[in-house]
Amino acid sequence: KSCKGALSSSLYCEKHIAKRLSTMTFTELDDQEALSEFLSENKVCVVTFSATWCGPCKASKPRLNSIANEESCPLPIGYVHEDDLDDFLDSYPFMEVIRAFPTYVCFEDGKEVERVEGVNLEGLNEMMSKRATA
Repeated sequence: KSCKGALSSSLYCEKHIAKRLSTMTFTELDDQEALSEFLSENKVCVVTFSATWCGPCKASKPRLNSIANEESCPLPIGYVHEDDLDDFLDSYPFMEVIRAFPTYVCFEDGKEVERVEGVNLEGLNEMMSKRATA
């Protein structure tokens, strides 16, 4: 349906923007409060642990963002830069065993239930599909 005129076009855009925002599931988590809030607001979610110096992380981030913002994405995805949150992440036991960047960690009720290491977007999709239906 096309909208004509500035007013109707503006209303059309607002409706579509609101719909699009309601399906967005990619969240940059840049401090302790943001990560804690994300984990508490989402019963099941994925947090991507990345590093600013990591080439594969940089290369895969646009695709990850695209996956997260598809209407069919089953879980919200948070994105953390490890080197931005060193002090906070050191207090989490799972941080000690992250061996690769990026690492996609699936949380349920704030607890780690599964992970995928390295740039493995197919594995990430499989993990999200499985956890979304669990």
